[in-house]
Amino acid sequence: MVSRRSRLVRRRVELGLTQERLAELVRVDARTISRWENGRSSPDEFNRRDLARVLEVPARDLGHLLAFVDEPVPAPEEPPAGAGEEPGDGTVRLLLTGTISREAPPAEPVLAEVAAGGTVELRGRLSIDAMPVGRLPPPRAEFVVRDDLPRDLPDFTGRTAQLDALLAVARSPAPTAEAYVVSGPGGVGKTALAVRAAHRLAEHFPDGRLFLSLHGYAVGRRPVTTLEALGTLLRAVGVPAEALPETVDERAALWRATLADRRVLVVLDNAVSSTQVRELLPASPGSLALVTSRSDLSGLAGARHLSLDMLKPAGAEAMLAAILGSERVGGEPAAVREVVRLCGGLPLALRIVAGRMASRQRWTFAHVAERFKDERRRFEELRADDQSVAAVFAVSHQSLSPLRRRAFLLLGLMIGTSVDAYGTAALLDIDPHEADDVLQDMVSACLLTEEPAGRYRFHDLIGAYARQRALAELTAPDRAAALRRFTDYCTATQHRAAELLDPLVHDYRLDISAQPAHSPGLPDVPAAVAWLDAERETITALIEHAAAHGRPRLAWQLAYAFWRYCFVRGHTDLWLSTHERALTATRAAGDDEGTAITLTSMGAADYLTGRFDHAMEALNEALGLFAGLGDERGQARARINRGAVLEYVGRYSDALREWKPVLATMRETGDRRREASLAANVAHAQLALGRLDEAVSYARAALDIELPGWSSTHPRALWVLGSAYCRLGDHAAAREHLDTSIELFGGFDAAGEAYARSSLGVLLREQGDLDGAVAAHLAALDLCVKSAQRAAEADVLNELGATYTRAGRPADAAEAYGQALMLARDRRDRHALGLALLGLGALRARGGEAAEAVPLLTEALDVLTGLGVPEAEEARAELLAVDGGAHAVSTEARAGGAARDGG
Repeated sequence: MVSRRSRLVRRRVELGLTQERLAELVRVDARTISRWENGRSSPDEFNRRDLARVLEVPARDLGHLLAFVDEPVPAPEEPPAGAGEEPGDGTVRLLLTGTISREAPPAEPVLAEVAAGGTVELRGRLSIDAMPVGRLPPPRAEFVVRDDLPRDLPDFTGRTAQLDALLAVARSPAPTAEAYVVSGPGGVGKTALAVRAAHRLAEHFPDGRLFLSLHGYAVGRRPVTTLEALGTLLRAVGVPAEALPETVDERAALWRATLADRRVLVVLDNAVSSTQVRELLPASPGSLALVTSRSDLSGLAGARHLSLDMLKPAGAEAMLAAILGSERVGGEPAAVREVVRLCGGLPLALRIVAGRMASRQRWTFAHVAERFKDERRRFEELRADDQSVAAVFAVSHQSLSPLRRRAFLLLGLMIGTSVDAYGTAALLDIDPHEADDVLQDMVSACLLTEEPAGRYRFHDLIGAYARQRALAELTAPDRAAALRRFTDYCTATQHRAAELLDPLVHDYRLDISAQPAHSPGLPDVPAAVAWLDAERETITALIEHAAAHGRPRLAWQLAYAFWRYCFVRGHTDLWLSTHERALTATRAAGDDEGTAITLTSMGAADYLTGRFDHAMEALNEALGLFAGLGDERGQARARINRGAVLEYVGRYSDALREWKPVLATMRETGDRRREASLAANVAHAQLALGRLDEAVSYARAALDIELPGWSSTHPRALWVLGSAYCRLGDHAAAREHLDTSIELFGGFDAAGEAYARSSLGVLLREQGDLDGAVAAHLAALDLCVKSAQRAAEADVLNELGATYTRAGRPADAAEAYGQALMLARDRRDRHALGLALLGLGALRARGGEAAEAVPLLTEALDVLTGLGVPEAEEARAELLAVDGGAHAVSTEARAGGAARDGG
């Protein structure tokens, strides 16, 4: 007699292994071993390695073991019936020795006898799966209450809000089973949070607390299949291995039935997909599944979701203190902050750092920060034993499709820290709809975070990893082409946005190789400002990148197209820093055109921040360069800005002398937009000098010129008209023009709106509405702070002081005038200085403090007379009322002498 038999069975028996024990060692279930032994399936590459290791054979010989052979079977001796056997053992022995052929299924009564009476040893050695076990009733199992939770980390810190969210589930149990997905990038602490929550919730789940790693993103391991996971869970709660069904559906049904009417907590760690975990979720009411994954598992219907981000600096420092001790961490606050920044707040990175420092007591945080500064070495430093930040990120990267893996690398080349669909489309050379799909996939994989306004950002360390891999895996031509497409897109789109805000004066060819294939629609000024708001950080980084990588022309073009946005939004510091960086590049390259254009814009930023001498130096140099280039439009722009400097320091007549010839030239050349803008400037200077009719005339001339799109020119002209009509006593016309001015300024020019609202306060004061006037001035002050330039702040405070005085609130008035005085002295704003001195002096005089009032009024008269403004007469009258005119006469004599001397 012969028997057809797998060599795998023989080897297993030689080693004294049951199917269940072999399955445990190879990390599969017993049914899988049975199918391998019967030739109904073959192990995959992962299982083959484990199987070869357990069976102690070379992996190359495993195919030999899996083959079948025919073996002669000696006739068995006839023992006495039933001697030394339990019921059924005889049949089992016949099966093992091959007396009953495997070729045909045994009779059903024989199987029943085996199932009912065979010893454990024999049934374990028997390849039960070879027989039609579906006809056998499964063994009855006792439910096993288990607690498989891993150790809770004693130094777990932070995540208070997230932990509370998980704990709240048990405090108010739902009538159904609950599932909570905790997602986030690798190393962010998902498992630590889930385990901490599970330990805190343990008392609510008396029927078991199970933990199962699904190896979704494990280094060197394939993800656990749903079938395997169900087998592990069922065996954990007491279902015998031989009673496990063969299919996912049958095991899922058995899992649900086994947990019926029980409250269990199941932690499913490191899941790879919704499909992997869907059938593993307990269904009995009151049960809870906590699922961790680097994917957001959006396909898991009915689950709650919690996304983990990097630790905030305070939380990261608390983690380091919990591991290393507060004394060691508290001794180097600045270095600790730098290490936290370089680790990007990633808990895994922080734990590696803390672990290395714990074993190297002489290491300081300053030393660690120094070791981390080279981005190329940082990932080598973030490695300890079997923990590696780079390996964690590599698994996430490799889990993507080939196209998405390349997209990840190209995104690593982005300039700046965030990108939208259009920027991504440029980098990847695809259309924006495809780019959006890519970005959403990256978000789902927790490689990018999605921010408001359709922006996407790498976590710091993930971005560093993407850049590192891009340099290693992409060719230099591929990297250069992607960067060129990205800079072309940003430059061209920024230029369009700048043209909407204020058409650019200078005529030059953009430093781009081609117009972008796709760019957002920018139909109007609000759309342009919104785009620039979103791309502000990127444009700043582009200027730095261009300056540092031999593209000075691109650097100054980006900076020049940025100035109007910075003015509108009040980002004067950014305005100056970007222009200074561009200027350094143009000077180094000997680019006179770029240097002159950049200096002209810098001069405007300088005078807005009170650096008047610096502004005049920059503008005078620019004027000389433009003259050398024969650039008349550039010379006109430099002169306009020089006049603005003179106006800001109160030298209104000098400003008019600078502007009027330029205005005449613009009328001759037909530059209508610049003509309107300069006419509005002239109107304001005339208003400051008290020449109300001329102010009205120039303001109307500015308004008569039609300007397409948005411009600050018309609201400025309307503000001048409203202020002039207020002084002329036409309050109705004043209100109409001021309201329109405020409406047009709103949202686009905070400084201009502040002036217009303060002028509305003056009008309301003159109409007797003092509460309304105060409210208007305070609203203007808020806008001054918002604008960051604060050019109007001293003027607004002076008008607020005047309104408080009229309202009989001298203490409030004195405070407002005092603040205006300090600001005006600091900014060297002569007009605001004179008005603040006048207001304070008048307050002191009315309070009977003549000794304090006289020096204040004397200085006010000196300043205001020198400026030639009408408020000088008010100062003179106040001084006459205090001391009979002695000081007023002296001041007038000095002012006259200054005028004769050309001062």
